[in-house]
Amino acid sequence: MEPITWGMVGFALMIAMIVMGIHIGIAMALVGFLGMAAITGVEAAWGLIRTSPY
Repeated sequence: MEPITWGMVGFALMIAMIVMGIHIGIAMALVGFLGMAAITGVEAAWGLIRTSPY
């Protein structure tokens, strides 16, 4: 899929999670991780998780 399509799917997923009552930060982090994993690969997404909190 194209990255723009992944972005639209991720946005819809994030809105759905917020409506279900999941905190906004957790929903954004989860969608960001899944989007990064879908576009660039799981290793790059794990690398982002490892370095972002610092």
